[in-house]
Amino acid sequence: MTLAMIGPHELDELEQWAQDKFSDITNNHRIAKSVDVPFVTEEHTKVMVRVEPVKEIRKLILSFPFPATHQHYHQKPLSYFANLLGYEGKGSLMLYLKELGWITSLSAGGGASGSNYREFSISMTLTPVGLDHVDEMIQSVFQYIELIKTQGMQEWRYLEKRAVMESAFQFQEPARQLEMVSHLVMNMQHYEADDVIYGDYKMAGFDEAMLAEYGTFFSTDNLKVTLVAKDQAYDREADWYFTPYSVTKFTEQEIEFFNQQPDNGKLPFELPEKNPFINYDLSTIL
Repeated sequence: MTLAMIGPHELDELEQWAQDKFSDITNNHRIAKSVDVPFVTEEHTKVMVRVEPVKEIRKLILSFPFPATHQHYHQKPLSYFANLLGYEGKGSLMLYLKELGWITSLSAGGGASGSNYREFSISMTLTPVGLDHVDEMIQSVFQYIELIKTQGMQEWRYLEKRAVMESAFQFQEPARQLEMVSHLVMNMQHYEADDVIYGDYKMAGFDEAMLAEYGTFFSTDNLKVTLVAKDQAYDREADWYFTPYSVTKFTEQEIEFFNQQPDNGKLPFELPEKNPFINYDLSTIL
């Protein structure tokens, strides 16, 4: 159990209220429950899940399951990958697919999480034309991932992201008190005491070995693809909400296609260059 209080009172007064109102609650020193059942097994990877939506939407989602990552919140390795995969500037993966007329948006990073797992997702909103090029888009994603693994593990990229996060922390917009206290009480469940306020923004240092280890999970052997679109082939129905869907394993030929690199070695996209507008010294801002 965790408790957070907020109010326009002196800290000593808030502390006294906390003691008066909550000290009678017995501390049984229970350890948080741990989950041993794996989030995914081998049957849940290397698959294409097709889901029929109610609305007219088209989504392609590439998901990569990870073991628990909360112990690395100091370094935030997944934020490093999300920053590069979700880049929208010149030469980006998003801009390349958008100029082909296949997608209208791309985002990376968000996914389900729990005590023993974390899911990393790359989500794209497709155009009607894009539905005919799903395999090519998956291949492009893996080509970009390989580019990150081979040429993108550089400290200056990490320092750029850390500077942006530090600026976001220092100049964040005021939040409603209820939202703030609810957020802090959840952070107390996940972060060390000194990081309850700062933990979401903390990037303690570049660790290339850790990034390389995380990079191994971005593979076709650890991939689940979800295609949300109408007029696909469905042979199942969900137990709840009765959503039509289907699950098919990727063939060896499809996996091989996803992992192909250009014959001439030239990719149609590139990693972002250094951003000259990032401020690393916030003390210079008046």
